[in-house]
Amino acid sequence: FLSAPKIDSIQSNILVYALDGKIHFALPGENILAKEGQSFIVYGLWPNKEEIINIKGYVGLNVRKNEGQDVDENVYLTKGAFIPRYLEENRDGWKFQIVRENKTQNSVEWTVKVEKRKLKEVFLLNTDNNTIYKLDKKIPSGKYILKTNPEKDVILILDKYPLPYYSGDVLPLDAGKHHLCFRDNYTFQIVREEDIYVSP
Repeated sequence: FLSAPKIDSIQSNILVYALDGKIHFALPGENILAKEGQSFIVYGLWPNKEEIINIKGYVGLNVRKNEGQDVDENVYLTKGAFIPRYLEENRDGWKFQIVRENKTQNSVEWTVKVEKRKLKEVFLLNTDNNTIYKLDKKIPSGKYILKTNPEKDVILILDKYPLPYYSGDVLPLDAGKHHLCFRDNYTFQIVREEDIYVSP
């Protein structure tokens, strides 16, 4: 006969967290995948919420209250929210640790891997003749629809004007050289820069 499963230490140390408001669960030792700029909230452990969960290196809004308890903190995943020595960086992003701190039990850890947002592709669609233009060649002046992949992760700042353009917006391009600066839509960090030349 099969007996009912027992709630062991692994099953009872499930981390409950949210990314951009969506609830997730992580087993002890599991890697949590996220992107820069996302909202990250740790709600505690299942089923015992009354545990101290420390997001290593995180600097909260109340810096004087340093009790190591980061449950229910709304953490925006930018490197500026952390003490640098607690972060491990690589070409694609960075990561940090979450630790269940309990003096009477073994510590439990999770690793959060934060991926940098990347601009995989960008092109301009001419509104007059539907011709697609890459950015590496001179293009005729006119109005163009900006297309980026992914669509929601980046914004374009054209020349020095503080006006953001999003994928699907229309760009009016006059003759001359224009500077395109693509920035992360969540952290405002520069993702890509280049100049484009427009003929009369």
